[in-house]
Amino acid sequence: MNIQWQSSNTLTIITYRVIIMYEIEYYTKRSGQQPVAEWIESLDKNFRNVIRDKIEMLANYGLRLINTEMLKNLSGKDKDFYELRGSQCRIGTFYDRDHNRFVLLHGWLKKKQKQVQDIEKARSLLHEYLFTQEG
Repeated sequence: MNIQWQSSNTLTIITYRVIIMYEIEYYTKRSGQQPVAEWIESLDKNFRNVIRDKIEMLANYGLRLINTEMLKNLSGKDKDFYELRGSQCRIGTFYDRDHNRFVLLHGWLKKKQKQVQDIEKARSLLHEYLFTQEG
C-alpha cells in the first residue's frame, strides 16, 4: 500500500493506492505435467517473450483486462473462462475467484479459425481443475 500525505493550512488529503496482484497458477495434471509451462518452453524465443509479458500483465492487472484485446471471455456455460492473447499465442485460463488467481490451462498458436479444438481442450482441463478443487 502506498500512502501519501499532503497538508495545507486547513486541509489534509490522504491518498491510498492499493496494488492488487493476482496469483498465476500453471495447472498441474495428476501426472505432474503442466501443459502451459511445457508449451511455453516449446515456443521460439520471440513468442515465449510475448506470452511471458502477457502473463506478467495478467498478474498485475487481472480483471481490469477483461474484454480488452488481451483477455477475452470464452463463450459457453463456464463462468470466468477466458482466452489470454498475445500476438498469435493463446492461453485458455480460468479466474478462480475463491483464491484470487488465474489458472493457466492450455496454450496454442492461433492459426486462422482453427481454434475450436484448442478451446475445447482448455475447457476439458478447466473441468478437471474444478473437479480436483471439489474433492
